[in-house]
Amino acid sequence: MASSQPPLIGNWYYDAQEDQYFEIVAMDTDRGTIEIQYIDGEVGEFDNDQWQQIHPNNVAPPKDAEAAFEFADDHLYDRSPSPDNWNSPLQSIEPDLFTGFDDF
Repeated sequence: MASSQPPLIGNWYYDAQEDQYFEIVAMDTDRGTIEIQYIDGEVGEFDNDQWQQIHPNNVAPPKDAEAAFEFADDHLYDRSPSPDNWNSPLQSIEPDLFTGFDDF
């Protein structure tokens, strides 16, 4: 029995046999492989024959689909821009790249 859903990059699927959610991240048509990433961040691949055998169901992205890519200790990483440099006129001055001598 063939899968009625072709694999599409960016779509999420559920493999009932393995009880796993995964996203298709790439496809290699030359090799005939489908690159996937599970919700825990682990990567894997299927060939076209395996894809037909697992019969994955197309699903909506899970709520925690980005959980594998988040920092565990988010408070340790300050990602906000520093207000110390905001409106500083020195930020718009380009450095003098000429290292020679002035002829004055």
